[in-house]
Amino acid sequence: MLVLAQSGSRGLTHREVDRLAGLPLGSTSNYYRKRIDLLVAVGAQVMALDLADTRELKERLAADGPVTNGSVARHVRQMVQHWSSPSQRMRGLARVEILVEMIRSRELREAVSGLTAQAAESFSSIFSQLGSPHPFLSAELFLRLLTSIDLLILSDLHREGRDTMIASLVIDWIELALSAASLKDR
Repeated sequence: MLVLAQSGSRGLTHREVDRLAGLPLGSTSNYYRKRIDLLVAVGAQVMALDLADTRELKERLAADGPVTNGSVARHVRQMVQHWSSPSQRMRGLARVEILVEMIRSRELREAVSGLTAQAAESFSSIFSQLGSPHPFLSAELFLRLLTSIDLLILSDLHREGRDTMIASLVIDWIELALSAASLKDR
């Protein structure tokens, strides 16, 4: 993940991973034969961490009482604040690189589709509790909107008012995801 975050997707090579890990040249290629395999492995690592955050978010929501737009927004904001901490910066950079590569590479999209479906499924139960007529659709839209949060975090735009802006965006995105799902039936 570190190589991808520091060097971008084009810099993610077997040789660079071996060098950074202090391994003999060729070690990484024994496990990941092609570069796409390396990208898939890093993408899976980032998504596994994101899924763990989502599980934690759902546990906090369950302990918090009734699920409302406000409670979801509050807990998502806490998750985003965690993502914006200095210790998570590399993960955010890697996430953005993976997302850009997923746009370019059908092979990568297909390889991580199971993980993206797990994320949407996880959030669909939240949107079901919020009353969405199509919770999976709401979840997919919300997750697509949520991916843009990394660009706000990483660019340090409006640093002083960023938390307030993010809180407002999350509320708006929840409402948008709920509204968009109800339009499907029209």
